[in-house]
Amino acid sequence: MIQSESAIHISKPVGDVFEFVDDTSQAPRWLQDCVEVKQTSSGPKGLGSKLHYVHVQGGRRGELDGEVTAYDKDRRLAMHYADKMFDVAIDFRFTPAGEGTQVTHSCTISPKSIMAKMMSPMVRSANQKQVAANLARLKFVMERGSIQLETPTTLQHVVDNRVFLFGLDELYREAMKGNEAGELLPCARRVGGVLGLRPAQVPVEGYYSEHPHLEEYFRWMRALQGLGREKGPAVEHLAEFQRLHDVVTSPIFGFTHDPGKLLPPGRDSLSQALFDEAPKWMLPRLVEAAARIAEERDDFSLVGLAALVRDEVVLAALRESVVLYAEMVLGSAFRPPEPEYVWKVDEELTRRGKKFVDTFNSLFQSHLPVPSPQAAKIYWDAGSHKSIRGRCVRLGYDDQVSPILHYHWAIEVDRFGKYCVKEFWDEEIWTTARYKAKLTPRPHLLAEREAEEKAR
Repeated sequence: MIQSESAIHISKPVGDVFEFVDDTSQAPRWLQDCVEVKQTSSGPKGLGSKLHYVHVQGGRRGELDGEVTAYDKDRRLAMHYADKMFDVAIDFRFTPAGEGTQVTHSCTISPKSIMAKMMSPMVRSANQKQVAANLARLKFVMERGSIQLETPTTLQHVVDNRVFLFGLDELYREAMKGNEAGELLPCARRVGGVLGLRPAQVPVEGYYSEHPHLEEYFRWMRALQGLGREKGPAVEHLAEFQRLHDVVTSPIFGFTHDPGKLLPPGRDSLSQALFDEAPKWMLPRLVEAAARIAEERDDFSLVGLAALVRDEVVLAALRESVVLYAEMVLGSAFRPPEPEYVWKVDEELTRRGKKFVDTFNSLFQSHLPVPSPQAAKIYWDAGSHKSIRGRCVRLGYDDQVSPILHYHWAIEVDRFGKYCVKEFWDEEIWTTARYKAKLTPRPHLLAEREAEEKAR
């Protein structure tokens, strides 16, 4: 259970404040991320009245059904909302304070699904901030009549190619985590069990180290990906195997080809570039080659979209997101003024992005937003403030030397504060978690560094 509470004084009579909070049509003016609240039952609003709440959070639209659980005019208003992931209890208490009103607001969230429980630390932090922010906005609206700050200028949020791709990447990652931990993990367990396998003991790459269920899924899939096509007759009759096969061979991960594997990996434009350029792998050559291949083949995989813009940082970040499915190659209290969201994504990238989204939504029955000017705000919210520093992806290896060397790309920040990509070979496999740990100075190392500087 995640519970947050905050209080604030509003310089308005208690009757006025209660009436405003009780008016569902006013909710989007002061409730953060709220799009609409409406009463779905007939009759005057009161105890037991049914409600429907619509919100957009983190670029994703959500809807909850609820009811009024307490209705004491000018004293208390409480509601309970629920969806598949969370139960949410909202409570407002109103107390006369001098010539104004003391409003106490609490929000209690109870995770219901596995994915919701995984998100609990993030939800706890966001809940406390949102409760306080909602009260601050309520005070501002009631005392000043508007949440908009006076300003003579228009704030523009421009969704360009990079922001769109980072936004698509973030939306993909969050949706995919739920699909993998909730639906695909049982499939992998079932198929692996029939074949007498155990999860592979390999380094856990990408975001799969974030939760035990994702880590387990990664290890099961690596074990299954190591098997040849001759194992097919033992599992081809299983619905779980067919589902895994449909996922790994989807064009959102690249072109289908037949390397003789039970679960063939996708060959995206970067994988093909690695094959074509081997053994002379150099960052600029690979970026240009991947872009050329993406253009020629109408590649709308996640990596293919990244390749189109010839941005090495985007390419490294999005390839890290699909590391399990890509082929490994040998060799403030108040919001600012309402901004204007400007869509400046290339027409061809938009066209292929729509194909990626349509295919993903069909594959998982999900609802990633269709790339378009109407979705500019969603992609801006999801992609404009991402921290991708430390993402590390292994792209290939060279087994002609001993020990075997692995080829990686990692995202760092240069001395000018801009993202850049570092390419390197190493005897060991570097994962995102390991590389991020390398970039984060440990306390004892900071102390040693400070001591050295003082001694100079």
